[in-house]
Amino acid sequence: MSKKMLLLTVKQCAPIFIGLWLGIAVSLMAAPFIDDSCVPTDGDAIHTKQGSDDSFLTAQFGGPFRKTNSVGAASDPISSFDYGRSDEYEPRLKKADANIMIKTTPTSPSAERKRKLLRPRYASTELQVREKLFVGVLSTPKTIATLGLALNRTLAHTVPKLVFFLPQENAHVPPSMPVVLLPDASAKQIPFQMFDIIGGHYLKNYDWFYIMPDSTYVRGRKLHEMVKHTSMNQDVYIGNRTKTKGEERFCSFESGLLLSHNVMRDVINDLKWCRQNVNFVSLSEVIGVCVLHATSKECTNTLGSHHFGHYAKPKFDFEHDAGRLRDLEPAFSHTLSVSGVHDEKTVYKLHRYFCELELSETKRALEEKKSYIVKLFPQVPTEKLTFPVGVDPPVKLKTRFDMIRWDYFTLSHIYIDSDASNMQELTGIHKKDIDEIMTVAMERINRKYNTHYTLQHLINGYRRFDPVRGMAYMLDLELKSPKGKQVQKRVHLMRPLSQVEIVPMPYVTESSRVNLILPVTLSERDLVVSFLDSYAKTCLDAGDNTHLFVVFVYNVTTYHSDMDVFSVLKSMIAFYETKYQNGAHIAWTTVYARKPNQYTVMDAIARKFVAESLFLLCTVGMELSTEFLNRVRMNTIAGWQVFFPIAFWQYKPNLIYEEKPYPTMIEINKMVGHFDNTRYEHASFYNSDYQHARHLLASPASKLNSSDDLFDMFLKYHQVHVFRAVEPALKIRYRERTCNPMLNEDAYQRCVVGRAAGLASKSQLAMLIFEQQQKADQAHGNGPKQQNEPNSEQVKPNVVKKKKK
Repeated sequence: MSKKMLLLTVKQCAPIFIGLWLGIAVSLMAAPFIDDSCVPTDGDAIHTKQGSDDSFLTAQFGGPFRKTNSVGAASDPISSFDYGRSDEYEPRLKKADANIMIKTTPTSPSAERKRKLLRPRYASTELQVREKLFVGVLSTPKTIATLGLALNRTLAHTVPKLVFFLPQENAHVPPSMPVVLLPDASAKQIPFQMFDIIGGHYLKNYDWFYIMPDSTYVRGRKLHEMVKHTSMNQDVYIGNRTKTKGEERFCSFESGLLLSHNVMRDVINDLKWCRQNVNFVSLSEVIGVCVLHATSKECTNTLGSHHFGHYAKPKFDFEHDAGRLRDLEPAFSHTLSVSGVHDEKTVYKLHRYFCELELSETKRALEEKKSYIVKLFPQVPTEKLTFPVGVDPPVKLKTRFDMIRWDYFTLSHIYIDSDASNMQELTGIHKKDIDEIMTVAMERINRKYNTHYTLQHLINGYRRFDPVRGMAYMLDLELKSPKGKQVQKRVHLMRPLSQVEIVPMPYVTESSRVNLILPVTLSERDLVVSFLDSYAKTCLDAGDNTHLFVVFVYNVTTYHSDMDVFSVLKSMIAFYETKYQNGAHIAWTTVYARKPNQYTVMDAIARKFVAESLFLLCTVGMELSTEFLNRVRMNTIAGWQVFFPIAFWQYKPNLIYEEKPYPTMIEINKMVGHFDNTRYEHASFYNSDYQHARHLLASPASKLNSSDDLFDMFLKYHQVHVFRAVEPALKIRYRERTCNPMLNEDAYQRCVVGRAAGLASKSQLAMLIFEQQQKADQAHGNGPKQQNEPNSEQVKPNVVKKKKK
């Protein structure tokens, strides 16, 4: 390099070196003036509390000074840091409380990412939303099957929770009754054990607690309404006041007593004192003394505007009608509980009386509301008063495609009830619906005209379901008057939608193991490879709690063959077992049958699993997804429900796509496939339910045969609910469907109809037929000339075009 070039390079880099050295010099000059006493040394530590959403500092920096431009409060450890003084203000560690855990070791970022936030399954649990009412009934071994059973039948459906407490003795407990056995049967320990169980299992879930013996009848709806409109934050100890030692300080246990959540919590917390200091005299006094000591509350018989009405030992005859009984005992109609009931017949009579009373009060309230609406209607800016009065107006249709169809029916058949049928016989719940409507129509006509018409026949019947109002009916009736005259009347009726209720279901989780059962025949072995690949990506790589059980079905030909036709597939399963170190959870077995069916496969599988195993019956060609597996876990309940999803089946690819290669993923589109409700190959159920249903199938009283499928078996001969619903996450690739002629007539017809509908949509098939006719006409010289042929777009089948990337 020449001297001239070297000099030029030095001139260009000179500013960089000058700035670098100047910065180092300034740093060295300013170092002695920097105070580092406020910087924590290695021995000092600023600890953070772990376990909360926002970590906070527990180190407190002393000193009365704070920066004048600081926005934080004086108690804020960051804002109270003094930047000016050095010798007097060193960090002081604040002593942690005993209940605060100090963690000195910082958490690594990887460990922080791996740690998951565990949250409750339901929002009500996280928000601590509790049920309103808990009813505890103290029963005895002698009365649990009589009075206890009667109370369970009359009270369980009107309160959120009903539990019977029974001393642990040899007693016959009726099935399906919520009974809690008390370990100590002595009378002194019964109340304390009952409170122990309530505090350990039910206290955190309920706002109000009602305790009574099984010899007391209580109006569940009236009790629930009383507590539903009262704040549970009040300290409430309410019941029928009874005299003890000349004072009315305690509530009678015989009439039942109501405790709020706060009172029950304080009594349970003070239960140790009660055990040691309260002498057992009666349940009323024991509970009253415990409540008085824990909360200083005495018994009262009023709760706001509600009065605790009580009636002891009824002696009048319940066979009288409701109106006469109300005249004889006016105060009895307003009572809440009736004590001194010694037989179950009296419980049922009391329940019938109060149900009729509540029904008459409800009808009276409805008539008052209707009269008020009619009176108020002229002042309301609406077009017309809807029928019935008080029911929501009909749904407003946005387009002509939203029209609600009227279904025409007679007393024996219903016509065009769906797009797939023209006529169907009225059976089951539909028959009961029409019969009830006809009965109500005749009662209303005779009441309106004050005569006695007799029904000759139904001329026309129409019904439609409005999602806003309910089921509407229009009947044309031919009647005969008492004088023999023929009369025709048109009747309009409405069955309005009632209050939506949540049906209680057993608790299920999304962590249950799903055992996928995959039957494979000789004609399906080429499709198993894609299924195994889908299983590996969806379940094995994600670590889903699933097991795959492949069933190789051998027929007579493959059984006597020297070469194993499934040897390649068995090698693939071994490969997956080797690939995944934690286990691929894939197993296989063989079944030999001349005419294999679903029973042949499941009978061989059920013997290899325990009764609590959850089965998912699969087919080759289905696309697995985590969403579908979770829905299988949630919709299948042991002893309660089986799940038969309606899958989305792909149409024949060469009929719906223009060119190859065909798409690898199935898109839910009406031109690609359809939800086939005629197929029942996919099902999920528990092994215990299958074995029980299979046992009923093998009984002599069973009318099923081996040609029926699992759906028919569960639908007719097992006490479980068959849940059938559209499953958008279950997609099945097209494969040719063969119908077994050995099936029963209904199943075979379903198969034939489904096979025809599974080729393509109606528009696609119509265009293909039209195109074939055009080609045939041209081949015979009967078609139009080339220049007069219609546009190719007009005769081209309605196929799915591939999207360009």
